[in-house]
Amino acid sequence: MAFEIGERVATNFTGPGTIVGPMEKDEDGEAFQLVKFDSPLFGEKRHRISKLFPYTDPKPAKETPVQQLLKKDPEAVALFAQAFLTGGRIVISSSPDSVDSIVESISSNTRLKPSEAADYVRVVTDRTHHAKFDILVTDPEAGLSAIADRIGVYLHRNGRRARKGEVEFHSRELAEHLMSKYEVLPQIQTGGGDGAKA
Repeated sequence: MAFEIGERVATNFTGPGTIVGPMEKDEDGEAFQLVKFDSPLFGEKRHRISKLFPYTDPKPAKETPVQQLLKKDPEAVALFAQAFLTGGRIVISSSPDSVDSIVESISSNTRLKPSEAADYVRVVTDRTHHAKFDILVTDPEAGLSAIADRIGVYLHRNGRRARKGEVEFHSRELAEHLMSKYEVLPQIQTGGGDGAKA
């Protein structure tokens, strides 16, 4: 059975390609079609239809909420970051089972060594806690409300850690963005100090 021109196909050896020609038969009755393979190694060639099978291209990875936010409303992120730099803090907590990966995340997004990054994680005994990245920004005159509303379209805003006059978001990815791009550190958990430069 012939494939439609433009249909995506593949073989176990060549990988995927696109049908670019009609079915033809050789003198022995073997059916072939012209295929333009994705790999330049194989290029465009006639291939036995019996060896071809339909192929569906994988769907592109879904954008994360922060990727969507940075793409669709970068101004809101920049304004939020400015407010964060004048009165913000990141509070990170984790269960014992997750703490190593969280320490690695902090270290890879700052200039801290893993041994230093451990001081910035509050370890909790609840093993169902996993990891929480709470971003809190002081908003004494409610000037951040409009910006927070724009960010809240993409990220979870509610939280219990916010003090009066603070805006709070839960987002590991946004916290990592702030740490890597703006060189801030989370709130230290052993000895005080918070929001310091990385």
